[in-house]
Amino acid sequence: MQKVMTFGVFDLFHTGHLNFLTLAVLCGKYLIVGVMEDEDVLKRKGHKPIIPCTDRELIVGSMKGVLKAVPYKTGDYKKLLLQYDIDTLVVNREWGSQPSHIEALKWMRDNGRNVVVLDRAEGVSTSDIKIKIKEEK
Repeated sequence: MQKVMTFGVFDLFHTGHLNFLTLAVLCGKYLIVGVMEDEDVLKRKGHKPIIPCTDRELIVGSMKGVLKAVPYKTGDYKKLLLQYDIDTLVVNREWGSQPSHIEALKWMRDNGRNVVVLDRAEGVSTSDIKIKIKEEK
């Protein structure tokens, strides 16, 4: 059984999220998606997400091919990879700059697991959507 996992905020769900998760689904049989908890988004980005974590979990978890969406805190990566016995970790090119990211990537590779790196969608991001909304007020 090929279990795949990815992590993200997934606030203001858009086509970039959709395309990324659609590609992640294709990397195995089961996809588990970690959705960052609100307080951790605040710590990492300096603001809370617009959509609460429980709602973002429901949105992401409703996608075809997603087995489940689970909340996570920054630093839980390796713990969740072990808990769900993940075979493949799917990340974007910018993932891997934080120590907890590096630890998770190293653990995957050291244990013969796969890491798939995908490009981010061009021209669409939650931050850009938020800026556009502010500009239109």
